[in-house]
Amino acid sequence: MQWQHGKYYLPGNGSIYLQPIQVDGRQQMSTPCQYENSVYERYYQPEFIKSYGIEVDGFHNIQRLNLFLFDGSPQQPLYLAYSPPQMLPTQTLNPTATASATSKAAKIKRDEDPQVLLQMGEPLNRNAIIQPKKSLVEPDQFWYAGIGLILIGGVMFMYPTSKKP
Repeated sequence: MQWQHGKYYLPGNGSIYLQPIQVDGRQQMSTPCQYENSVYERYYQPEFIKSYGIEVDGFHNIQRLNLFLFDGSPQQPLYLAYSPPQMLPTQTLNPTATASATSKAAKIKRDEDPQVLLQMGEPLNRNAIIQPKKSLVEPDQFWYAGIGLILIGGVMFMYPTSKKP
């Protein structure tokens, strides 16, 4: 899995140039034979989109962005999920300039020392975590209620209701 964010440029000839932020890109490497856990590496790859097209998708009935790479090969279409789009900022989310953090402030967890928070400023993606809505009835309650009703029904089925002479 690869993740990047940055800026885009429209040169005016119908193409798009995607310029990611070099220190923020990540690539998740999942090789169970070599590593016990997944490994995240830095990733940086600018892209040149030769042409693009915007149309309303006939199946989903929402806007679709069709991208074609430098050689004309089509890419996976992108669909507009939010209007206006909810996007990450076009500045770095990672305050370090290199892969290894050497400063004392970068080695300390941000929530351990309030001075580190003052030095680094407010995190740019602070509100990015969406909290799930709390419901009055949780799905676990239905499961436990169902098991309870099955047990009660089983006891009632097995319990004799009358004695025959």
